[in-house]
Amino acid sequence: KASDCGKIESQLLSVAKGRENAISGDALTQATEMNNTYCKPARKSGVKIGVSVGVLFFFWAALHFWLMGRTMQRDLWKADDEAQPAAG
Repeated sequence: KASDCGKIESQLLSVAKGRENAISGDALTQATEMNNTYCKPARKSGVKIGVSVGVLFFFWAALHFWLMGRTMQRDLWKADDEAQPAAG
């Protein structure tokens, strides 16, 4: 199951690091098969969706910078823009 991916990946990491309590034999074969069948595709699609959503936020920010840039010179305050006293 995909919900067991954290445990499976932890076990495979223990094997890769050569820890004493690492799984071996049939358990290692099963963990590798489960990782290749469920965990890798789930991570791949999760990363793809996450990056896509992140890019949308950058486009949203870019749109606002572009809209701001269109009127920025007009909107900037200058000291000579102060209201002049009415001549009496």
